[in-house]
Amino acid sequence: MTLLQIAIIVSVVVVAQAGFLIIQWRVFWPRLLHRYSKYGERFGRVSYYEPELFSIIARAERQSQVELTWGAREMLAIPVIETLQLEGRVNWPQVDQSIGDIVRTMAEEGQRAQLPPRTRDSVSVIGGFFKRFCNIPPFCSRTEEARR
Repeated sequence: MTLLQIAIIVSVVVVAQAGFLIIQWRVFWPRLLHRYSKYGERFGRVSYYEPELFSIIARAERQSQVELTWGAREMLAIPVIETLQLEGRVNWPQVDQSIGDIVRTMAEEGQRAQLPPRTRDSVSVIGGFFKRFCNIPPFCSRTEEARR
């Protein structure tokens, strides 16, 4: 094969790939974006903070030497995400401390028999919330508990 033939073949492949990407962008992405557009601006702030939130959760996992399931991570994130939705901001050092306390509490609890070693699931998160209730600022504090 000559250099010209190789160049023509590469050009055809590039044009075909570009055509495929354009079709995908025009046909499939609008459907996907429409599916999520119903959430609107209200949830837009949350995704901006997700990397910071999930890095806090990952740091708490490393410090407590446990591995959380996907559901456990999501359950830890729920109070933070809801606070962001309602107030638009959170106190990140308090969030870091509270998540660390909850994960440490989960690590101190006994291992569920169905899970691999050092793994904690959403049931463990519920137990951690229960043990730390109502001492997980900024979401709940002892002063709020006394008022009820």
